[in-house]
Amino acid sequence: MGTLRHPIRLSGLLAVLLIGPLHAQDLSGTWRGELVRGMNERFVIEMELVADAGRITGTSHVTFPFQQEHFAHMAIEGQGQGRRYHLREARILEQGGTGYLWVLQGGPLMLDTTGATWRLYGEWQPPGCAPGQVMLHRTREKEPSPPKLEPLPPRPPRWVEGRAVKWADEVDLPSGSVVLLLYDDKRLDGDTVTLFLNGTCIARNIPVPSRAEPTAIPITLVPGTNFLVMQAENLGSEPPNTAGLVFQAGEEERKLVLRAEPDESAGLKIRWGP
Repeated sequence: MGTLRHPIRLSGLLAVLLIGPLHAQDLSGTWRGELVRGMNERFVIEMELVADAGRITGTSHVTFPFQQEHFAHMAIEGQGQGRRYHLREARILEQGGTGYLWVLQGGPLMLDTTGATWRLYGEWQPPGCAPGQVMLHRTREKEPSPPKLEPLPPRPPRWVEGRAVKWADEVDLPSGSVVLLLYDDKRLDGDTVTLFLNGTCIARNIPVPSRAEPTAIPITLVPGTNFLVMQAENLGSEPPNTAGLVFQAGEEERKLVLRAEPDESAGLKIRWGP
């Protein structure tokens, strides 16, 4: 290869043998390593390879360790031939330093894809010189993560079982485990209702009892906004259907009143958690 006083011949023709069921696309990326010739000649090499439908293009950059001012930047091209790939540094694009002769060279390289770091290695031989050894590495690229889809914000239903919903109020609760106490807010007159929570019926056609003996209905909220809908099944003797609601969440209570008509249900937004 010579010394600093003699011309040095570097880089060149590559033939790459692939191991395993790989394609040319596996060569795409940045490969970094070194060239070693004899006992005391060592060079740093970096390749940028692009594989597309069996055709290989790219560049190589060769320097001396700790002497970046002496370099050669070369164009690479080639193509696939079955399980072998023929690469060559076609021309010198740029070179630096004085007293050095950078020429094209090459050799057969093996591709090892076991482990997290892939290796490209083998003989590297300029014309008329004994072969050296090249060892290049490339880190295996991680599979791209699927995009994270943010959930759509909950939307209150406009209709439930064919009836329009009129949203009456909102309430914040400190817990997701709630006991709902249902009673007639006026005189007991035989009202009956159906209750829906987040689109699911939790009580069907139940009588609305007196204030003194309310009906207890345990419910479980989801974090965020929940939707409670009350549908009037029987208006009783004194329309409209008016129900008092008490939400017991831990040691706290929230009280309110819902009024439902025959053709229009009453809705309540309940917020809990984040």
